[in-house]
Amino acid sequence: MKELTTDLKLLHEATLNNLKSSKANNTLRAYKSDFRDFADFCTKHSLNSLPSEPKIVSLYLTHLSKNSKFSTLRRRLVAISMIHKLKGHYLDTKHPVIIEKLIKHNSSKGAKFTRGKEWKLLYKRSFKTKKDAMRYEYLLKKDRLKRQMIKKRFYKK
Repeated sequence: MKELTTDLKLLHEATLNNLKSSKANNTLRAYKSDFRDFADFCTKHSLNSLPSEPKIVSLYLTHLSKNSKFSTLRRRLVAISMIHKLKGHYLDTKHPVIIEKLIKHNSSKGAKFTRGKEWKLLYKRSFKTKKDAMRYEYLLKKDRLKRQMIKKRFYKK
């Protein structure tokens, strides 16, 4: 039985080493930075950051969602999960309380420019690639005169 325990400990250490070596240094640094923010939040509110519970992670995501994009919430969640794995803990990131928070955030927050406004399609154009379409959209957003011309030409009250 003692051999089995020793083998499991060695296997556990090897797994953690593999996990560490499978990530680039910059990725690990970003995970640590994101986790530090989570740990600061937990300390401020007298909560455990490691090991943590889905409810605490959900509270943190709620706190972040006031000023953060969905992609930031996902990145922070991945970082918290990876630090838990690296330290030998398990965090259920698919827990309903976390998933519900992410879905709610993603469905209720649009870009600041579009939020709370009523929109009407005035102009439509096709492109061969997404890159070309995004390039044109960028130029259109920067060119106020072009937007006014399109509005005059296609907008009917």
